[in-house]
Amino acid sequence: MIKNEQQYKLTRAQANKFAAAAADFANTQDADFSPLRKKLYEAAMKSQYEELCKQLEEYEALKQGQVRSLKVESFEDLPVALIRARIASGMTQKDLADILNMREQQIQRYEDTEYAGASFTRLKEVIQALGLSVREELFVSEGVVSRSNLFNNLARLGFKKEFVLQKLVPRKIAAYLTSPILEGEEAIRQVVLQAASIVSKMLKVDPAQLLGNQQLALDMGAVYQARFKKASNAKLQKIAPYTIYAQMMALTLLDACRHLERRPIPKSTADFRREILERYGELTFETGLRYAWQLGIPVLPLNDTSHFHGACWRVDGWNVIVLKQKTAFSTRWLFDLLHELRHAAQNPDQPTLDVIETDDDFTRDMIGSKDEIDANVFAGQVMLADRANELSLRAIQEAGGEVPLLKSRVQKLAAAEGLDAGALANYLAFRLMAEQKVNWWGTATNLQSTGSNHWEAARDEVLQHAKFDQLPEIERELLMNALQ
Repeated sequence: MIKNEQQYKLTRAQANKFAAAAADFANTQDADFSPLRKKLYEAAMKSQYEELCKQLEEYEALKQGQVRSLKVESFEDLPVALIRARIASGMTQKDLADILNMREQQIQRYEDTEYAGASFTRLKEVIQALGLSVREELFVSEGVVSRSNLFNNLARLGFKKEFVLQKLVPRKIAAYLTSPILEGEEAIRQVVLQAASIVSKMLKVDPAQLLGNQQLALDMGAVYQARFKKASNAKLQKIAPYTIYAQMMALTLLDACRHLERRPIPKSTADFRREILERYGELTFETGLRYAWQLGIPVLPLNDTSHFHGACWRVDGWNVIVLKQKTAFSTRWLFDLLHELRHAAQNPDQPTLDVIETDDDFTRDMIGSKDEIDANVFAGQVMLADRANELSLRAIQEAGGEVPLLKSRVQKLAAAEGLDAGALANYLAFRLMAEQKVNWWGTATNLQSTGSNHWEAARDEVLQHAKFDQLPEIERELLMNALQ
């Protein structure tokens, strides 16, 4: 962001240099540059030039009085809004410094760091000097602004202090929150308020709720609309906060992936499997992952424990998948990915979709739902070359219906057919639970094989495809936190 005339002149000169360099590069015939490399260089220069032009246009609009109002939705948006308001009012940094009886260099430092070092009281003084009116709800009563209140209230929602510091706030704020500054100092009040503002936006609650002593009330609308496999509302309340967090991260990733080309998801298991094999030569979690991205479906891996192991959301026709497995079993990762891809293909005329795959305690009540059966059958058929139903029935028949004999029969049958025993066992466990209420997951798990670090493979695909520079700074940092 351009904050003064000197920066404006420097940015203007830099933009002119980029424009000239781009024109010269377009005419180069250097043999060292392949067509692909040249295209990448041109795209990079164009992106940089457009970003500089955007900053110039914003500064010019503010200076010319074209911006009549500035909307601030949360406390972390306030510092940038103060800088914009100063420019729009026609004040220089020196003018503001004179009003506050300060040196111009101090205002420059404040604005360079977006008021990171300013006290709670100083921010109010700047607001008054600029003649601004700010909604009272942006400023919580100073008496409740403390680290302990914030951490205790989030702990009641199920977010431990470590999770808050690692995932829910940017690293710089996390560092301030753990610094040895006394609770009563104004600097820590500002940091705590910034943290509460960021988290409250994510969880859709009032910042005062995260800092006060009243009962926390989450917006459960989106959560209740999702098709949870739940046993009771009490359990749903327990997993709701993390689900809201995961949904926000998934939608943030989706915002960084609007450049992807969306393609139809094959409805036929044979077509789906054939496309992957033709493109990549084998069906693995990694090739399935690459195929999902080729379909224009971002896949976000999370590595937090409990709550749920997979989800699929659709917004305005755009699908995004979350995978959250702690296991190293390749079959389970691939099965869950194919399962969620099937959900993404279901009801294509519906612009929105919410499906969350919770842990086994929630699965039993909803495992017989039509969409779940369809998604499980689809995943099994893709993995077992459209023979999942046939082979699972053969295994049961060869075991004479005796569950203790199934393990050896599955191993022999898979070996004879040249298929993965873990894939057959995984599908058979689903069939036994759905049709006979027999829990065979423990035995099926013993037949699974491990592979490379699948979470890292999924993370690397995100880093390769997502355009993080398209996201606001806070959202970008929180998404990067999720990928740590």
